[in-house]
Amino acid sequence: PGESGLVQLIVMNSQFNDFSSAISTGTGIQDLQLIGNLFIVQPNTVSLNLQNTEATTIIGNTFEPQGVTNNNYGIVFQSYNYGASIVMGNSFYAMSNGIVLTASAKNVNVQSNAYYNTTNKVSNSCSTCIVGGGSM
Repeated sequence: PGESGLVQLIVMNSQFNDFSSAISTGTGIQDLQLIGNLFIVQPNTVSLNLQNTEATTIIGNTFEPQGVTNNNYGIVFQSYNYGASIVMGNSFYAMSNGIVLTASAKNVNVQSNAYYNTTNKVSNSCSTCIVGGGSM
């Protein structure tokens, strides 16, 4: 916490069983890439809790609950996102909440994700974020 200048975190082909957040950026990370991972999300947790990230790429990940779906979140963009970020080609299976773009998030493009039996697919309170283009 409180560090600056963190650059280029890449997480690929990994599995997470979240009892809290699998990945939580308490400080800004530039060029964050999350590709091809499996996130098993516990009740009352946020799998990806992203704050102050820059140029984030989230592609081809799977989010599914561990047991009962109960107030769990796949991806939450919490605060200002420098540059442009993209969330695409991800699968959300039986989640309470797929993707949340808070009012303080910026410049996130959410496209072409799959949602099966997910209660709230995308919640967009962000004025500069784009949702669409094949998201179902």
